[in-house]
Amino acid sequence: MHAPIKQVSWYPDWIATLGSGVLLLAGWTPGPLLAAEAGTSLAISVSVVSNSVLTTLYQARELEISQRDIAQGYVNARSASRFALRTNSRKGYVMTFDPALDVFDAVEVRGLSTQALLGRDGGEVVQRGDFPAALEQDLSFRFYLRSDANPGRYAWPLRLSVRALE
Repeated sequence: MHAPIKQVSWYPDWIATLGSGVLLLAGWTPGPLLAAEAGTSLAISVSVVSNSVLTTLYQARELEISQRDIAQGYVNARSASRFALRTNSRKGYVMTFDPALDVFDAVEVRGLSTQALLGRDGGEVVQRGDFPAALEQDLSFRFYLRSDANPGRYAWPLRLSVRALE
């Protein structure tokens, strides 16, 4: 059998007791050496991305061009587009008008806060301001016809889209 192992101390017991007491008086306690300070603050920043949503309430499907319209050089389309707009932008929004057919040289857009005259390539109309979160718009158009336009019924010649100003 083996003899019991005797613990050997390199220092007297009273030194170990005295050392533990000094550590407790100095404020050291067992546990994490690096604890977070109470009352620490954390700064948080949030950015809200501006957006706009366009909902079509009514859109004319066709543009009818008569011989009389060709003779005067333009055709009016009253209340041809009605839409609801929701936006969280306080700066405003941009309406984009893209041509879908090549039947006009220019188009006048009425019903926005500013009247706009756009070329055959369409364009953008900036609406600046802090608008209500939801609004409805009714747009009318005057299409200045191409010199080679023919009478008839055409699919609606413009596509509308919207984006928020940042």
